Amino acid sequence: MNSFGMVVYTVATASGILFCSLIPSFTVQLTTVVVCCALNGILSSKSMSPIAFRILNFTTMSILMQEFCSTKRVLSPYDVSDRLGVRMLPKEKCCEKDKSSIVYISPPVDKLVIRADRLEEDILYVSDDNMFMLSLWEADEGPLNLRECYARYEFSSFMKYVKSFPPFKYFARKEKPDPLFGRKKLTLLVHVKCPVQHLITAHLLLSVSTIQHATSETELRLFLRQCHVEQKKWQAEGVRLRKALEDVGWDVSVPALDHPNYRLTDLIIPLSLRGTAPSPQK
Repeated sequence: MNSFGMVVYTVATASGILFCSLIPSFTVQLTTVVVCCALNGILSSKSMSPIAFRILNFTTMSILMQEFCSTKRVLSPYDVSDRLGVRMLPKEKCCEKDKSSIVYISPPVDKLVIRADRLEEDILYVSDDNMFMLSLWEADEGPLNLRECYARYEFSSFMKYVKSFPPFKYFARKEKPDPLFGRKKLTLLVHVKCPVQHLITAHLLLSVSTIQHATSETELRLFLRQCHVEQKKWQAEGVRLRKALEDVGWDVSVPALDHPNYRLTDLIIPLSLRGTAPSPQK
């Protein structure tokens, strides 16, 4: 695709120089440029349509899980590519009760408001081998610095400010506090030795909880605590999901489902929760 684009670009540039040399009329040149730009937009869209991206990342996984939570169907890479389109951006959330916006994956720990006296209440799920955990913590109001944004492959606060200007608003994603959860985020922290299977299970839990069980903070807390009690069930669901993803052509060997630079050597888990399940009634 890249080689084809380079050849087309070179030929088009040479043809444009030759055309401008032979046709001196500015009106004709301008009309030709407009027609070529429109034709390029159409051809680019057509040439991108057969391409399927098989890497599991945050964008592709969000589309997959929205469909999976709604219909239990696992989309193929071609289906996801069709839904992403040329802009490579997902469409709006699938329903009003979808709270995927509160998910915060592998954030810098110093950007979280963590209270030692509320650890057992705010930590909702801990994998039995302490490879990942889910908790409901508030995000610090301070923006990520440039180094943190670079490590997470995100826009810096300066770039977000630039994108707030009218010419860029169409491409910008608005970030507003959730009316139900405020600044609280469903945070996924990952151990440095966390295997791929655990990551897929973690994303399954994140999606099911925020899409189907987030009509209130109490419901979300109770559901994830119950999931913690029923870990074997959700581990089996994660295994089945990984197998289904592999069957339709996704690359499940090295998924990009967290930020490796922000994995932890030791998770923030109180001793009372290590290897135990918190009661779902709390």
